[in-house]
Amino acid sequence: MNVGQSYVLYPIEDQLLCYIFKLRECGMAVTSRSVMIKAAALSREYRARMSTAQYAIIHQFIAHHGLVHPMGTRISQWHPRELEVIATHFMESVCPMVVGIHRDQDFIINMDQSPILFTFDRQRTLEVAGVCAVCIRKSTCDTKRATLAITITASGNMLTPVLVFKGAPEGRIATRDFRAYACRCIYACLIRLLLIT
Repeated sequence: MNVGQSYVLYPIEDQLLCYIFKLRECGMAVTSRSVMIKAAALSREYRARMSTAQYAIIHQFIAHHGLVHPMGTRISQWHPRELEVIATHFMESVCPMVVGIHRDQDFIINMDQSPILFTFDRQRTLEVAGVCAVCIRKSTCDTKRATLAITITASGNMLTPVLVFKGAPEGRIATRDFRAYACRCIYACLIRLLLIT
């Protein structure tokens, strides 16, 4: 660390690290900007510096403590520990049901839905270097999105994807836009389905 600048954070170093790790334990995204705001609230000396100096000080602080800005590997409204319990219970229940000589792998399917957002949550957060899974919690109020449903069979065949938009069945998306889309997907707008062939 450059002692010439970063000594300013020494008195509040533990408080800043506690702030970062408490938010990450809850799955919340943490940015350099949010750390700068927290540091300014805790230290008058830091707050008195020019904005460029504030950024440089925080950048050195982040690097010194082995923190990086990775992309989130999973963004969800759930806490990672809650998801782990649910996933474990699901696997324990389902695995015995799909194994056996009378189970056709072509008829065992797994479908997952992924949102395609029109507005985006934060994709990066401060995290310790080397961490494999980077979970970020997202807002619960954003409904401006389409939903893509992907289905694959146990034998490895992918079924036709389904792309669902939020909109009126007789609106512009369903009546005009669908016809201009690629032919490799089933498109839906609420309850109306239109297969492009």
